[in-house]
Amino acid sequence: MKNIVRYAYIALIGAMAFTASSCSDSYEYEGRGAADDASKAGAYFQGVGADVASLEVEPGNESFTVTVARTNPGGASTVTLEKEDPDGVFDVPNSVTFASGATTAEVTISPNSNAKPGVSYSLTVKIADADRSNYVDGAQAYVIDYSILKWEDLGICYWVDGLVGTFFGVDNTLAYCTHAYKTTTVDGDRYRFDMPYSHVSTDDDGVGYWGYVYNEEGDCDEQDYKAIVDITPKGAVLRTMDLGFDWGYGMFSVASRSYGEVTDDAISFPAGSLDITMADYGTRATSLPCYLFFSADAYLAWLEAGAE
Repeated sequence: MKNIVRYAYIALIGAMAFTASSCSDSYEYEGRGAADDASKAGAYFQGVGADVASLEVEPGNESFTVTVARTNPGGASTVTLEKEDPDGVFDVPNSVTFASGATTAEVTISPNSNAKPGVSYSLTVKIADADRSNYVDGAQAYVIDYSILKWEDLGICYWVDGLVGTFFGVDNTLAYCTHAYKTTTVDGDRYRFDMPYSHVSTDDDGVGYWGYVYNEEGDCDEQDYKAIVDITPKGAVLRTMDLGFDWGYGMFSVASRSYGEVTDDAISFPAGSLDITMADYGTRATSLPCYLFFSADAYLAWLEAGAE
């Protein structure tokens, strides 16, 4: 970071995994289940309840895994799987094989080229009657509502930094260019954009800077760090994330402390709504607001109004 920052005043420091869930804790097996004799695997889906699961995935990361368990962990065995796929969009293995002595085996399910972003699909995967457990209730079928998120490109947006100014005397009215996207999930709207802090600034677009102007070579890792903001009924929530730079006090990171606001022009995080952390130094609630403006006009209007 630049020398002016070196001596600036430092302020006072004051879901989806499928292999574990509450239902899996309900069944503790010391051996063969009461109704599962040694002639069958006694297979069931581990960590899967009777309710329909909802899964939304990011483009490029569409596959998912589910765990099949068995109550009779003897030699190697193969369990037949059956699927109900009304739209024909999933590739599901016809079977899953347990290694000798293994109690679990993983099944990877992937959408095929017929699956389109933004469309909801249903899938049911069942264990064949000859292989399924009669002892474990409610886990012989895995039922899912599945969709690939479709992101709307919002173009170039502008991030106004109120994070670093909590610790250092930097200009908190500068705009930083970022490419932003929006999607709608079952829980509400979601925004995604690159934070500027992990890059040295080398260019601008006449309104904002690409990269963070107070970084010097070696301050940041030049990797992309994507911010995710969920819009809930109570307001905007910035997910906890590292920011990819370190000015000698440990990695900077940020997390929501309370709710921000979203309008047609911007997402705003008032002073005190975010926690900014330097890993080796401490955490403090932001003393300045942060904004993601959806256009240059919105940012310039904010500046003209006094940047409040």
